[in-house]
Amino acid sequence: MTTGPTTLSPWLVRPPATAPRARLFCLPFAGSGASAFSAWPADLDGVEVCPVQLPGRENRLGHPHYGSYEHLADELAEHLAPLLDRPFAFFAHCAGALPAYETV
Repeated sequence: MTTGPTTLSPWLVRPPATAPRARLFCLPFAGSGASAFSAWPADLDGVEVCPVQLPGRENRLGHPHYGSYEHLADELAEHLAPLLDRPFAFFAHCAGALPAYETV
């Protein structure tokens, strides 16, 4: 799995697929980064798996943390907006669940 930001966004570590049936945005648990999903395939029966790299993790260590989950979610939603052109869902647990919830 690529560990750097895509040209679309520093929040995503895989380039977006051209025509997935749906997208699954995956937010990592506390203390982890998008590499937590490195063993997951990029495609699950037409559903694109999109690991999200949060600020302050892995290749984004120099990016500042947000003061609240609401601000984090606002910024995440802005970067994901171009990819919300088809059905989507979030997979998250632990500390990843709060920004996922706030983003939805």
